[in-house]
Amino acid sequence: MIQYARPTVDNLINNLPRILKSSRQFVAWNVERGDKKVPLKSDGHSWGNYKDPKCWRTLDDALDLLDNGRAFGIGLALPSPEQIRALPEFNLVSNLVAFDGDAKRCALAAPFKVPKHISEYVRSADSYSEFSPSLKGLRALIFGDLPISEQCLNKPFADGTELSLYRTGWVTLSGLACVGSSPTIEHRQEVIDHLVAELWPDLAAGKAALAQELASASGPSAYPGDPFVLDWGRSASDRLIRQFVQGWDRTAKQLGDIIATWEMRRGWDHGDTPDNSLYTKRIVEEALWLRRKFGWTLQDVVDIVITFCKKNHLSWSPGRAKKQIADGLRFISTQTCQRGPGGVGNSELLISPPR
Repeated sequence: MIQYARPTVDNLINNLPRILKSSRQFVAWNVERGDKKVPLKSDGHSWGNYKDPKCWRTLDDALDLLDNGRAFGIGLALPSPEQIRALPEFNLVSNLVAFDGDAKRCALAAPFKVPKHISEYVRSADSYSEFSPSLKGLRALIFGDLPISEQCLNKPFADGTELSLYRTGWVTLSGLACVGSSPTIEHRQEVIDHLVAELWPDLAAGKAALAQELASASGPSAYPGDPFVLDWGRSASDRLIRQFVQGWDRTAKQLGDIIATWEMRRGWDHGDTPDNSLYTKRIVEEALWLRRKFGWTLQDVVDIVITFCKKNHLSWSPGRAKKQIADGLRFISTQTCQRGPGGVGNSELLISPPR
């Protein structure tokens, strides 16, 4: 029988990263038959569903249930992009990836003593990390992107331990921060990429194939120094434009701010001014970045950029547009892009993803 340690309200209040505390994505849970951790419904009864936002609570509400003995513990929902778009009032924290190093079925594990290989994987995140409720596992939260559409990646080891990386679902929280843990959740795409390459090489090979596709998208050139032959007469579909506009799982306010920014660009002098050049370059970078998420072709990227710029009266010559797309392709094929389009900090982006 697996024993779980009940988390304390003080540890959760004092140690959980501040960015989580204003969100409504906490799940209260109890231990039911078979040592199963079961989320509570909105009315406090068992057998809720972590996928149902009606079961998600504020931190204060979840801690009240814990403090009153109606819940054994709390957890954190990892919402889907669709849920983030649909629930701006929940102030959901997006782009979270949870590292779960589980050793409770390993004979060598003991409370607060996790086998070294599992410990090293989780601590490599160099972000907020804590012991799991079993005290025989470690968990870390980071910002990043997994190259999968499924809920998680799982790697079992021969000694009974396993490492899982979650992009959706839910994870339990203990507030028992590890010694040396960061108090904040950090952006660590490079760590994800390294682990995927080591533990899930087939996925890494798929990513390398994408880079090769981008690097080799060439043909007879219509312009000196430009390796790409593209159809500039096409336009993007409404669906692709919609994906481009909403591709960072933006809130309603962020969408409004971005659209207002685009509207302000209308009617400008569209020569090669530094401001206009920077703006159009960022559009290219964002479109290329989102290509990975939606499986766009190179021609899709071009269609989106050209259609969007035409609608916003941003005029490019084909040679100039092709050069910026080629520059962006080279960047995407050689960088991890862990910090967003163009590898720049979010505060520098004209079209910025949410934090």
